[in-house]
Amino acid sequence: MISKYSFLSNYMYTTVGTLASIGAYKVTQMYAGKCRHCSTVKTPKMTGDLALEEANAIQRNTLESLPSFLTTLWLHTLTGGSDNVSGVMGGVWAVSRFLYFLGFPNRRDVGFVGAIVSEWILYGLTIYNVIDHLRGY
Repeated sequence: MISKYSFLSNYMYTTVGTLASIGAYKVTQMYAGKCRHCSTVKTPKMTGDLALEEANAIQRNTLESLPSFLTTLWLHTLTGGSDNVSGVMGGVWAVSRFLYFLGFPNRRDVGFVGAIVSEWILYGLTIYNVIDHLRGY
Protein backbone atom coordinates (compact mmCIF):
# COMPACT_ATOMS: atom_id res chain seq x y z
CA MET A 1 0.00 0.00 0.00
CA ILE A 2 1.34 3.41 -0.97
CA SER A 3 1.07 6.08 1.66
CA LYS A 4 -0.75 9.20 0.64
CA TYR A 5 2.26 11.10 2.04
CA SER A 6 4.92 9.28 0.00
CA PHE A 7 5.32 12.21 -2.40
CA LEU A 8 5.70 14.57 0.51
CA SER A 9 8.25 12.36 2.23
CA ASN A 10 10.30 12.08 -0.97
CA TYR A 11 10.30 15.83 -1.59
CA MET A 12 9.91 17.25 1.91
CA TYR A 13 12.49 20.05 1.63
CA THR A 14 11.40 21.07 -1.87
CA THR A 15 7.84 21.29 -0.57
CA VAL A 16 8.96 23.44 2.36
CA GLY A 17 10.93 25.67 -0.04
CA THR A 18 7.84 25.98 -2.23
CA LEU A 19 5.68 26.95 0.73
CA ALA A 20 8.29 29.49 1.87
CA SER A 21 8.42 31.12 -1.56
CA ILE A 22 4.63 31.26 -1.84
CA GLY A 23 4.56 32.68 1.70
CA ALA A 24 6.99 35.41 0.66
CA TYR A 25 4.67 36.31 -2.21
CA LYS A 26 1.64 36.32 0.09
CA VAL A 27 3.40 38.80 2.40
CA THR A 28 3.88 41.20 -0.53
CA GLN A 29 0.27 40.64 -1.60
CA MET A 30 -1.08 41.49 1.85
CA TYR A 31 1.18 44.55 2.06
CA ALA A 32 -0.11 45.82 -1.29
CA GLY A 33 -3.68 45.29 -0.09
CA LYS A 34 -2.96 47.17 3.13
CA CYS A 35 -1.46 50.08 1.19
CA ARG A 36 -4.46 50.10 -1.15
CA HIS A 37 -6.81 50.23 1.83
CA CYS A 38 -4.87 53.10 3.46
CA SER A 39 -4.51 55.18 0.30
CA THR A 40 -6.91 57.66 -1.22
CA VAL A 41 -6.46 56.05 -4.65
CA LYS A 42 -9.56 54.15 -5.62
CA THR A 43 -9.66 51.06 -7.79
CA PRO A 44 -8.86 50.54 -10.65
CA LYS A 45 -6.30 53.36 -10.52
CA MET A 46 -2.77 52.39 -9.49
CA THR A 47 -1.02 55.74 -9.32
CA GLY A 48 -1.19 58.80 -7.13
CA ASP A 49 0.05 57.42 -3.82
CA LEU A 50 3.77 56.65 -3.50
CA ALA A 51 3.33 53.93 -0.84
CA LEU A 52 0.74 52.15 -3.00
CA GLU A 53 2.90 52.39 -6.11
CA GLU A 54 5.90 50.97 -4.24
CA ALA A 55 3.83 48.14 -2.72
CA ASN A 56 2.44 47.27 -6.16
CA ALA A 57 5.95 47.26 -7.64
CA ILE A 58 7.18 44.91 -4.90
CA GLN A 59 4.23 42.57 -5.37
CA ARG A 60 4.46 42.68 -9.17
CA ASN A 61 8.22 42.00 -9.21
CA THR A 62 7.82 39.08 -6.81
CA LEU A 63 4.91 37.65 -8.79
CA GLU A 64 6.85 38.00 -12.05
CA SER A 65 9.74 35.93 -10.74
CA LEU A 66 7.72 33.31 -8.82
CA PRO A 67 6.69 31.06 -11.78
CA SER A 68 10.20 30.73 -13.21
CA PHE A 69 11.64 30.14 -9.75
CA LEU A 70 9.12 27.44 -8.82
CA THR A 71 9.67 25.79 -12.20
CA THR A 72 13.44 25.61 -11.72
CA LEU A 73 12.99 24.50 -8.10
CA TRP A 74 10.85 21.52 -9.05
CA LEU A 75 12.69 20.69 -12.29
CA HIS A 76 15.91 20.48 -10.30
CA THR A 77 14.36 18.06 -7.83
CA LEU A 78 12.45 15.98 -10.37
CA THR A 79 15.45 15.56 -12.70
CA GLY A 80 17.40 13.86 -9.93
CA GLY A 81 18.67 16.86 -8.03
CA SER A 82 18.98 17.03 -4.30
CA ASP A 83 15.80 17.66 -2.35
CA ASN A 84 17.98 19.33 0.29
CA VAL A 85 19.51 21.76 -2.22
CA SER A 86 16.07 22.64 -3.56
CA GLY A 87 14.78 23.23 -0.05
CA VAL A 88 17.70 25.50 0.81
CA MET A 89 17.36 27.44 -2.45
CA GLY A 90 13.63 27.86 -1.77
CA GLY A 91 14.49 29.35 1.61
CA VAL A 92 17.18 31.58 0.10
CA TRP A 93 14.74 32.85 -2.52
CA ALA A 94 12.04 33.56 0.08
CA VAL A 95 14.46 35.41 2.39
CA SER A 96 15.89 37.31 -0.59
CA ARG A 97 12.46 38.47 -1.68
CA PHE A 98 11.75 39.55 1.89
CA LEU A 99 15.01 41.56 1.90
CA TYR A 100 13.98 43.06 -1.44
CA PHE A 101 10.66 44.06 0.16
CA LEU A 102 12.39 45.62 3.19
CA GLY A 103 14.94 47.48 1.09
CA PHE A 104 12.58 48.83 -1.56
CA PRO A 105 13.18 51.22 -3.27
CA ASN A 106 16.64 52.32 -2.11
CA ARG A 107 18.34 49.07 -1.03
CA ARG A 108 16.59 46.36 -2.98
CA ASP A 109 19.80 45.11 -4.61
CA VAL A 110 20.70 42.59 -1.88
CA GLY A 111 17.35 40.84 -2.09
CA PHE A 112 17.31 41.00 -5.88
CA VAL A 113 20.76 39.44 -6.19
CA GLY A 114 19.95 36.67 -3.71
CA ALA A 115 16.77 35.72 -5.54
CA ILE A 116 18.46 35.73 -8.95
CA VAL A 117 21.46 33.75 -7.72
CA SER A 118 19.29 31.04 -6.11
CA GLU A 119 17.24 30.70 -9.29
CA TRP A 120 20.30 30.51 -11.56
CA ILE A 121 21.97 27.92 -9.31
CA LEU A 122 18.90 25.73 -9.63
CA TYR A 123 18.71 26.36 -13.36
CA GLY A 124 22.35 25.37 -13.82
CA LEU A 125 21.97 22.26 -11.69
CA THR A 126 18.85 21.27 -13.65
CA ILE A 127 20.72 21.56 -16.96
CA TYR A 128 23.53 19.49 -15.46
CA ASN A 129 21.03 16.82 -14.35
CA VAL A 130 19.43 16.66 -17.80
CA ILE A 131 22.79 16.41 -19.60
CA ASP A 132 23.94 13.77 -17.13
CA HIS A 133 20.73 11.83 -17.73
CA LEU A 134 21.09 12.08 -21.53
CA ARG A 135 24.63 10.69 -21.37
CA GLY A 136 23.15 7.48 -20.03
CA TYR A 137 21.21 6.86 -23.26
